Amino acid sequence: MSETVGDAGTVCRYGGEEFAVIVPGGNRKQTAQLAEKIRQNIAASPFDLRKVECPCDERKVTASFGVAVFDSATQSVISNPKFLVKAADRALYAAKDAGRNCVRVFTPKRKKATAAAK
Repeated sequence: MSETVGDAGTVCRYGGEEFAVIVPGGNRKQTAQLAEKIRQNIAASPFDLRKVECPCDERKVTASFGVAVFDSATQSVISNPKFLVKAADRALYAAKDAGRNCVRVFTPKRKKATAAAK
């Protein structure tokens, strides 16, 4: 992951099997493309298990990604870093609900127009 991200950002372990990739100044499209590149690289790099006692030589690995960006489209709902992480987590669960091994981007829901506003 760090190799794929390079100088564009920082990779850090966030939880047991969760990682965060911090991309300062990245927009949604760039950040989603980076997440997709990381996902593809992970899927293309199975774990070599020939040196351990295992019934198989390798194990394929997949990853799901949730992307959230603080920008003009999200600033009304993301007011601090805690909400940015929560938005990324919601996108991650959307990726898992979509069947895993994919990237989903947090997009705030638009408020429905009220009768008085019509």
